[in-house]
Amino acid sequence: MEENVRNSGIDVIGDVPWGTHFCQFYQTKKDLMEILVPYFKTGLENNELCVWITSQPSEVGEAKETLKIAVPDIDVYLEKGQMEIIPHTHGYLKEGVFNPERVVNNWIEKINQALTRGYDGLRATGDNRWLEKEGWDGFVNYEKKVDAIIDKHHVIALCPYYLDICNTAEIIDVISNHQFALIKREGKWERIENSGRKRAEEAAVQAAKDWEQTFDAVPDLISVIDDEYRIVRANRAMAAKMGTTPEECMGLTCYPAMHGTTEPPSFCPQRRLLEDGLEHTIEVHENLLGDSFLISVSPLYDNEGKVIRSVHVARDITESKKAEEALKKAHDNLEERVKERTAELEEAYKALMENERRLSEAQKMAHIGNWEWNIVTNKPYWSDEMYRIFGLDLQEFGLPYDEVLSYIHPDDRDYADNAVRRALNGEPYDIDYRIIRADGEERVVHLQGEVIFEEKNTPISIRGTLQDITERKKAEKALELSRERYRSFIQNFKGIAFQADRDFNLEYMKGNVEEITGYSEEEFISEKLWRKLIEPEDLPLFLKKERETKSSPSACDGQLDYRIKCRDGEIKWVHEIYQKIPGKNGKPMIYQGAIYDITERKETEEALAKAEDARKKEIHHRIKNNLQVISSLLDLQVEKFSEKEAIQAKEILEAFRESQNRVISMSLIHEELYKGKETDTLDFSAYLQKLVKNLFQTYSLGSDNICLCMDLEENAFFNMDTAVPLGIIVNELVSNSLKHAFTENDEGEIRIQLCREHKDNEIDRSCFTMTVSDNGKGISENIEMESLETLGLQLVSILVEQLDGNIELKREQGTEFKISFDIV
Repeated sequence: MEENVRNSGIDVIGDVPWGTHFCQFYQTKKDLMEILVPYFKTGLENNELCVWITSQPSEVGEAKETLKIAVPDIDVYLEKGQMEIIPHTHGYLKEGVFNPERVVNNWIEKINQALTRGYDGLRATGDNRWLEKEGWDGFVNYEKKVDAIIDKHHVIALCPYYLDICNTAEIIDVISNHQFALIKREGKWERIENSGRKRAEEAAVQAAKDWEQTFDAVPDLISVIDDEYRIVRANRAMAAKMGTTPEECMGLTCYPAMHGTTEPPSFCPQRRLLEDGLEHTIEVHENLLGDSFLISVSPLYDNEGKVIRSVHVARDITESKKAEEALKKAHDNLEERVKERTAELEEAYKALMENERRLSEAQKMAHIGNWEWNIVTNKPYWSDEMYRIFGLDLQEFGLPYDEVLSYIHPDDRDYADNAVRRALNGEPYDIDYRIIRADGEERVVHLQGEVIFEEKNTPISIRGTLQDITERKKAEKALELSRERYRSFIQNFKGIAFQADRDFNLEYMKGNVEEITGYSEEEFISEKLWRKLIEPEDLPLFLKKERETKSSPSACDGQLDYRIKCRDGEIKWVHEIYQKIPGKNGKPMIYQGAIYDITERKETEEALAKAEDARKKEIHHRIKNNLQVISSLLDLQVEKFSEKEAIQAKEILEAFRESQNRVISMSLIHEELYKGKETDTLDFSAYLQKLVKNLFQTYSLGSDNICLCMDLEENAFFNMDTAVPLGIIVNELVSNSLKHAFTENDEGEIRIQLCREHKDNEIDRSCFTMTVSDNGKGISENIEMESLETLGLQLVSILVEQLDGNIELKREQGTEFKISFDIV
């Protein structure tokens, strides 16, 4: 086996050369693995570096386990680095951004690593299910760049595409960037060739051969010059004129070599081309070369339209210039009538030559040759294009009839021969048949002709045209195949496909129209039903999407869910996918899309959401009940102490009461959550009011002369992770003020404020400040916040830290605790 040919590992493909770039359309993971597992297994066995980029990070382990079934020692390949399984977040993205240039450079680096580490080449695949719709065009351009790189290196690349995320236009984009595609039909994988690309490759090879032959065969001086005035290539005639070889011409600067100057002269056509990017033709006498030349220069562009090189053709017109001068002298000696006659003949000759040239060029472009067969002398005549069609060298005369038959496909010879014989009897001569060119290639031609009869009605010659119609026949076949696939798609389509004009008026609807809506396709179009069926609550959203799509200046797509009322009164949910297609070549803009019945899915989602809300409420209810049981148990424990024991164990009783208050603060949260509509957040301001009221009732014996002032932010909804620690903090701080801030019978005030913070004169919706203060005797100035030893204040510090917040203690007029925190 040649070194350049590799085993793909896929039965339907077989061996492929380096530089192969193909794609796979799949619908299930099973379909994907059927191709990828043997593909990578073969690459590992044939000393290739294998790279697999998965669509999701979670699929890395799954890919490894799937490979392990076919490659039991996959861990060995992974450990030594011959097999790499990478999530797309590392393979395609950087900080969540897809940069095509960076990814292309990464592939080039990976190719170099493979060869440096002693592998024969690189075998790779990358799934693109992560790709969003708005990034599709960028990804298609990326595929074009990758395709150009793969073609020149030891790389085999397989690009899987998930069919459910590709529309028809996108499938065409994918196939155009790959040599061939794999698709599963009726349980079997099939290989679909990119016929346009294959024809282009064959044409490029033939063009290269023709160019090589022509380049050195023509007597004109031809050279290719880059944008730095360096000769990249010269033909034999150019090298001979310069007294050197074509190889020695490469790298020379053109203006000293051709003009003998130190910089490009003003008349230099290369200089003018680099300035304006246009073709130029000049007539110049080159003193250095000793002759006169007609020089034409044409630009060569890169993929971005930048001039990178040019082709120079210099025709030696020295002799023609001399002839012109001699002719001018002779012409000046002729009389006026001779001058006029000569001028007329020259113009007629030029017109005749120009007509012949145009005819020849037109025939070449249309692949049409003309021919004539003299039946009497058996002498044929062929135009140049006839020889090109048959792949033969140009000759003075055409091929005899018997020899022409040898180039006709064996299965078509009798048909073609009988057509000629019928034509000799006066029947029309207009047929298609196959030929086998001299190089063995099979082509299809269309032959049309007429028979010339003499006076006695005897045929004396046949003349006509022959056209190569191979590409047209292939296109017709491909079109018919595409139509058949479309018909098959429509037959199996479970939704509604539609097309509308630029004003969103339906032009056609296909698919399960009546099954979904109860109305026929004709009713929808004639009575303009669609907007009338949309539920009133959903119609504004539908119309808004319609306006946004119409106002978009370019192609766009989108999707939305809404409800419709069917003929029988049933309400159904539908999902619509649409795309806007701008008109081209004078055609108007249109809209295309599909509509699916998603009623069952919506009903399932709603049922699950209700079940989840009920489950959360039940959890909150049970937690509240359990906390209340704990509080009751603490009450029972306190009642067991006798009065004497209670006096001796005052601290124990106080600890029980503090624990009971903490339990109640948490119980109140779950009670609020159970009562409210939301199951994940609660109105914290309303909760604080109940919590503090309960605390004042708990310490009622000492709080008659103490008033409460509360300034609480409205609509402050916190989740459990924020509400529970904040509730316990308020419990501790208010309890501490009620117990220690005031002496007996003193009047006092406890203040609680909850508000959003202001930053740069704007309200920050996620930053809050909670202040708990009193105007009592306060905490001693000698005691710092960090040194407070009571369990309650230590608990406050811990909970503030848990909230990633800050606490500040002030002693100016009593005691004030200011707590700042953020909510997510």
